[in-house]
Amino acid sequence: MMSQNTIAIWDIDSKNHKNILKNIKSKLIMWNGYEEIKAGSHISILKLIDKNAFKYRKKYLDWTHSLNKIKYKNKELSNHFNIRSDFSFWSMSLFNEKCNFIKSPLINDAIKLIAFEDFNRNKNIEIIILYSSNKHLFHCIKNWCKINKINFKGNIYKAESKNESIKLSTVVFRKMPSMLKSIVWFLHYIIKRWSLRGVGTKEWLNSNSEFIFVSYLINSNFKKLNKGIFDSYFWGNLPENLDSKGLKTKWLHIWNKSDQLKTSIDVIKYIKTLNTQSSNNQSHVTLDSFLSIRVIYKTLSDWLYIIFKSLEIQKIFFRNYRKGFNLTLLQKKDWFNTIYGIDGIKSILFFNLLECAFKDLQSQKGCFYLQENQGWEFGLISAWKKTQKAFIFGVPHFTIRFWDLRYFFDKKYFKNHIKYIRPDKVLVNGPVAEKQLLESNYPKEELINVEALRYNYLTLIKDKKIQYSKKNEHFTILVLGDYDTNVTNDQFYVLEKSLESLTFPVKIFFKPHPAFNNRNIYMNEIKLVFLKKALKDVFHNIDLVLCGSNSSASVDSYCFGLPTAIHLNQKTLNLSPLNQIANIDYYGNNHELNRIIIKNNNNKTKRKYIDNYFYLDKKLSRWMSIFNGLK
Repeated sequence: MMSQNTIAIWDIDSKNHKNILKNIKSKLIMWNGYEEIKAGSHISILKLIDKNAFKYRKKYLDWTHSLNKIKYKNKELSNHFNIRSDFSFWSMSLFNEKCNFIKSPLINDAIKLIAFEDFNRNKNIEIIILYSSNKHLFHCIKNWCKINKINFKGNIYKAESKNESIKLSTVVFRKMPSMLKSIVWFLHYIIKRWSLRGVGTKEWLNSNSEFIFVSYLINSNFKKLNKGIFDSYFWGNLPENLDSKGLKTKWLHIWNKSDQLKTSIDVIKYIKTLNTQSSNNQSHVTLDSFLSIRVIYKTLSDWLYIIFKSLEIQKIFFRNYRKGFNLTLLQKKDWFNTIYGIDGIKSILFFNLLECAFKDLQSQKGCFYLQENQGWEFGLISAWKKTQKAFIFGVPHFTIRFWDLRYFFDKKYFKNHIKYIRPDKVLVNGPVAEKQLLESNYPKEELINVEALRYNYLTLIKDKKIQYSKKNEHFTILVLGDYDTNVTNDQFYVLEKSLESLTFPVKIFFKPHPAFNNRNIYMNEIKLVFLKKALKDVFHNIDLVLCGSNSSASVDSYCFGLPTAIHLNQKTLNLSPLNQIANIDYYGNNHELNRIIIKNNNNKTKRKYIDNYFYLDKKLSRWMSIFNGLK
């Protein structure tokens, strides 16, 4: 018989350890999932977080901001890592970026620990038992128990291996120490992209354009691109509108490898085509066009300087500066990835390339960039402000999700615009995004409302130019893929189990993520129809859309009026952009998905277009007013 003051934390897969779970008699904290197997004695930590989401988000943001204040020899941490007189490398760190769904997944555990502190406050805990494969969580809880004189019993299990075929070279690369891995990545990057050096730079420097756009080459209309017409799904019809008004623009593109752009030769072809065949009002260049021996030297010297400075402060950094769990122990990996890893050296490389791109430019009237608050973007802002007096505008190209921590900061962050770098203005594309930022204390005067370029095609639905038109007897499901292949695999695994018990015919369509170039996905017996068309061209014949909680693509189907079900990642916070919106179905297992499919198969309700999520206008009146004001 266990003491009532014993708490067990369950952080392993219940399916593979049913006997252990069954024999636990103490109060059990379910670290993953939203299901509470035994009411009262089983507590879902994710459910607790959902009930107090603002509180726990605020507490985590307060902690990350407090790291800036750590001092070494009377110098704050952010100043300790200055790589220019007015710019700190710490702005590009994973702790400032806070990407809790790809780069820094342990942030989710940090927020769970904060909620766990609250739940157990003023309780006389005598024993904590941990069942987990997460060694970082193990050491963090063990450290806390030692300080608080709580008996700790840790059970570490081997992490479940994923059934994926991996090249030997990839296995070797993953096993390398962080610093060696970064050097190999850096050399590979330079060699593969060296041929892009100088491509488009003549047009970039000679153009008398006064507006700069920083964008990605992926998610472009490559049929138009082949004809020398720049058409990006990120920017909608804005380039065309600017062109028709005679406004000249420069486009600085970042190349991510994709099916259409596999090699630097493909990129060179497209950039040259755009510069020779497109309108004289546009000039195009890639970030890698500014590679040089000097950039390589500066990147390596900045990186080695950061490594040297980190050695001075590392021990101090890992002390606990908050009441409760020492979260730096939990996010230890983020420190090493920031300093020694690929994330760090990549951000430094991009920063040096951007400095080179901007240094010889004539005076500009504005810079617009796709804002995701990745580390290198803070380097972009610094490089811009060093050479230009004009405003730089952040453009979140999707919506802003409650738990996408990249967009949120502690309120103290906004009191110093120089020290804590950010764009001059953020262009918000709808009431939902604006509400999210204002509720997190983002200064209202720094927000400007604009049309949602990525979603402006929805005006066609409003004008009844796109309509639902069912053409077959199958129940059609569209699966929207995620950037993370593992998330997509989880979706298909649950879907396969669900299909086994359905009694009516179902047809499955799959729309991969734009950056998806890995065919190693879990399909098993599922017959898929791969779709390459834009979402607006496939929605008209779909009955139900399934989407991962990480993806913003669910907003498209929601606004289209399609029944949309969100597959909740059982280990992370609810990152869906439809979080806190009524009448959205969520599922975590095949039984829940089954009920959703059957319900929608029987549903004959007429679809209703949603028109209050984004600002939409074919004429882009809000956008054009910005450019008119900058002339």
